[in-house]
Amino acid sequence: MRDKKSLSGVRAIVFVFLTFSFINCGTAGSNDITTTNSGTDLSSIASWTYQLQNIEPDTLGASAFDLAVIDYSGDGSDEEAFSTDNVTTMKGTGNSAKLLLAYISIGEAEDYRYYFDASADYVDTENPDWPGNYKVHYWEETWQIIIESYLDRVIAAGFDGAYFDIIDAYEYYGPGGDAGMDRASAADDMVNFVIRLADYAHDSNADFLIFPQNGADILEASSLSADYLDAINGIGVEDTFYFGDDDINNDLDEQTNVIANLDEFRNAEKIVLSVDYLTDSDKITDFYQRATDNSYIPYATVRSLDTLTVNDEFAP
Repeated sequence: MRDKKSLSGVRAIVFVFLTFSFINCGTAGSNDITTTNSGTDLSSIASWTYQLQNIEPDTLGASAFDLAVIDYSGDGSDEEAFSTDNVTTMKGTGNSAKLLLAYISIGEAEDYRYYFDASADYVDTENPDWPGNYKVHYWEETWQIIIESYLDRVIAAGFDGAYFDIIDAYEYYGPGGDAGMDRASAADDMVNFVIRLADYAHDSNADFLIFPQNGADILEASSLSADYLDAINGIGVEDTFYFGDDDINNDLDEQTNVIANLDEFRNAEKIVLSVDYLTDSDKITDFYQRATDNSYIPYATVRSLDTLTVNDEFAP
């Protein structure tokens, strides 16, 4: 959750930021995807939600979102991991049936996860913007095996796919990056990692979905962009139109280079899940318009990702 997730003539909406969850959901997106490389039909995905905290299985399950990205655990720990029954509940049934993706940070280690070992050789410096999150040498075998073990838990619980965050770690370690490492292979290392994880998951579940978050510019940085596109089903993007680090109501600042690369994902028939962190009703309306004009599936919520946000104008 770090960058660190046609409505022509649409009327002004009333966006209600709630401190409690509603059963309904927002939808405005459309896509021309038919069948993914895993065989899963994604053609009906028109809405999504993104919530990593305060998840209530019954509430999420009853909501009408087509797809949801959540943590695999109630508090991030293995002890509070959602059971297979919880996952079944959250997937919903009938008109509330949805795909469920598990959030996994693959470019940073989080100190509240079961695997965390501060003394491990692959652990690098703490992210000053996100205390408790540590940069990792994601190309190292030990770390990659750990993330495979994470996938084992996610697959066993019954999730439909994974939502990989901190793809853009390749920028930190690559030429000119803040790490000062100037690792020439950083982008290809990340692509190969994602491909490895996709192959690993598909050994257990051929229909398992793979969605990286952010790092769309990896298509320019990597020599393996075609292989990357073949390995994934879509991409999640944050702050594409209303860009900012902390403020949830930033000024319009379209990320034109990101959008140009997202065109490549769309040309490859990959779903684009777009999230901007907004509560201002006019900005939300504009965001939904811009996202759907680009054939993205939009979702406006708060950056803390602790609420099942409802944008009532866009409910199905």
